[in-house]
Amino acid sequence: MLTYNWLRWSAALSLPADNSNRIIIVDETGKANSVTVNSLTTNKMKVGDGTSPPSPNDYDLQSVWAETPPLPFSLSNPTPESWVLQVTGRFTPQTDKILAEIGIFVKGGFLPRWWMIVRDVLERPIPVPAGGSATIRYSLKSSVTGE
Repeated sequence: MLTYNWLRWSAALSLPADNSNRIIIVDETGKANSVTVNSLTTNKMKVGDGTSPPSPNDYDLQSVWAETPPLPFSLSNPTPESWVLQVTGRFTPQTDKILAEIGIFVKGGFLPRWWMIVRDVLERPIPVPAGGSATIRYSLKSSVTGE
């Protein structure tokens, strides 16, 4: 199995290049855990107004102001050489907010808690007025190319 660490923070997630339907999640101790895609049952997205740069030691957002309810885990295998994880979140704050950071979390199988697999801090935070909405779509893709 070839793996690619395309998700950066806290729980590095690697996707297979061989259509084996297994992924590798590395926990905070550095232990690699192999799990089938089918055992990851849910994901969610959080948003916040934290502005500190992402770090490999991050396990949550700096300052969360909203999160989606748990959503079905949607990992597709469009070709034998690629995998795509799609996550969408829609947020409607009750008070004015600043959208500055976004996190994606997964859970299921051997994972008894939520694992953050992405934490992005926006270069230019986005104001979201009370009653307004922000829709965020991630399409995270892993692909293998040969020479």
